[in-house]
Amino acid sequence: MGDATDNSQGKLTLYTNHGCPWAHRAHIIVKELGLDYEETIIDLERPRDEWYLRINPRGLVPTLQHTHPVLSSSEPETVIESALVVHYLIDAFPHLSGHIYPAAKDPKSAYHRYTLNLLLDTWMNKVNSSLMRAQVMAGTDEVPTAADDPFEAIKTHIEPQLAKVTGHGKGPFFGGAERLTLFEILVAPFVLRAHEFSNDKILAKSFAERLDTLPAYSKWAAAVLAQKSVTYIWDADTMTERILRRAPEMRKKFGISK
Repeated sequence: MGDATDNSQGKLTLYTNHGCPWAHRAHIIVKELGLDYEETIIDLERPRDEWYLRINPRGLVPTLQHTHPVLSSSEPETVIESALVVHYLIDAFPHLSGHIYPAAKDPKSAYHRYTLNLLLDTWMNKVNSSLMRAQVMAGTDEVPTAADDPFEAIKTHIEPQLAKVTGHGKGPFFGGAERLTLFEILVAPFVLRAHEFSNDKILAKSFAERLDTLPAYSKWAAAVLAQKSVTYIWDADTMTERILRRAPEMRKKFGISK
């Protein structure tokens, strides 16, 4: 993680858990921006310590603390919620983040930003809930069919939009970008899990095989999963064990009787 006290960026401290897909977003953005940071792992399987609740009363991860060199206060700025952490770092380091999300002050970027946010909204509203529900069926007799709904959502809602916004530039990412954009950074943790969990333990192997039949999606997803920023904290064996262990508890949380 390097020297988190580089004067040009200030001090960044990331409170995180490598098993949380939402916190994973923060790991991707700091790597994409080339930022150094200190890391504190928060155990999500027990009540939060009081010291952490004083930093983030919601008790969730990620939380980012940033002592910025241009501010007179020595107290760090505290940023919570994964998407807001990503946007904060984009805004805090504009000289590093232009490829991720074009500045609003450029009128030519307005439609680009709109189409990116529309695709992101589509993923989060049409795909993510069904994908997460499918994962909590791990270890049950529903594993062979649990991913049917997320596959249909990706096929119906994501594939057509991706076909319009990828494959028309130098790179494989949104808008023909050669590096990850905001869209990829915010959905990559879920894309990674969709493919890595297609192991007949959490999701059916056929789920990833069916995703590979979608031309635009499969090319885009392969490029996303090839990025070091997406995979550098990932441990497939540990994560598979964690999901299998926690799935019964999560089914109760979602009101699923299995």
